[in-house]
Amino acid sequence: MNDQHHEPAYRAAIESAHAELRQIGETLNQLRARQEQIYSAAEALELLVSPADARRPVSTAKPVYSMGNPTQQAPVEKVRATA
Repeated sequence: MNDQHHEPAYRAAIESAHAELRQIGETLNQLRARQEQIYSAAEALELLVSPADARRPVSTAKPVYSMGNPTQQAPVEKVRATA
């Protein structure tokens, strides 16, 4: 079978896959930015809602993602919030 005969179909499939990967990457970046906003808001709200003597340790570590393992997380660092 002649691969040159199928080359246009292969090229179109690759271009389509690359376009979809770019779109997924853009969406992922938007979600990461939103996640950071949510973490910041949650930390601020916890400081406002919790009395200083009743605050529990707060995790300051954010999840770390890689393309190979999206569930991998950074080690959790515990700190005590102070007013």
